[in-house]
Amino acid sequence: MKILLTFLPMVIVGLLVPSSAAAEGDTVKLELLTLSFNGTVRELYYRNGKDVVEMTASQQGIGAPFFYKGPRLLALYDSPEDLKPRKDGKIKTKPVVRVMLPRNDDRALLVFSFKKRNQGKPGAKAYGIDTEGMKNGNYRIFNFSGKPIAAMLGDKKKIALKPQQNALVTSTKWRKKITDLDVRFATPINGRLEQVYTSVWGHRPERRMFIFVFDRPDKNRPLDIRMFFDLPAVKSAGLTAELEKAKNR
Repeated sequence: MKILLTFLPMVIVGLLVPSSAAAEGDTVKLELLTLSFNGTVRELYYRNGKDVVEMTASQQGIGAPFFYKGPRLLALYDSPEDLKPRKDGKIKTKPVVRVMLPRNDDRALLVFSFKKRNQGKPGAKAYGIDTEGMKNGNYRIFNFSGKPIAAMLGDKKKIALKPQQNALVTSTKWRKKITDLDVRFATPINGRLEQVYTSVWGHRPERRMFIFVFDRPDKNRPLDIRMFFDLPAVKSAGLTAELEKAKNR
């Protein structure tokens, strides 16, 4: 089993901080997918190439990929009218949400979170999920809880994660197979590592799985485990058109 650890810069998901300004002229081309943790995201607008598009995100699952071509600093506005430029070509209204996108990934996951469920404007953060770096059949576990955790996915080896760490998990034993995985999560209780979650997950090799771990106000079940997936084989219409253009050049 291979494990890659990465520290997350935010303190808690509920208080995501908008990114700082990007370098002038820094643009990207990539597919974006969206997910919201505690509310429905809608009526936020951004410019995608020449078009003004509504940004949406659901708690029910990761949305279908869509192709984005524009500034690396993705700016979201309250209204399409806010994106109309002045005579000098500049936007007169400040964005309500800003998200710094990864520079070199071909796909990114936009995660939204409200400070209070469905109230106010959400914060947002983008995670690079490049299809070369994270293959089909792989899992990424995000520990958004305030406590260290240990996880086991199909193997006996424990994956230790501190708060705000994430791990990319894969195994040659099961990555390319349709199978069931024994899954266990543990966390320290009264100074001892105690198992608090056990289940059997159906594994599908065409999917990439994203596991988010949150705190839960329950002494017997102190972790909230949420699982979502994407399908790298499903490409956006925009990316397909972009690839066709590249072929015909």
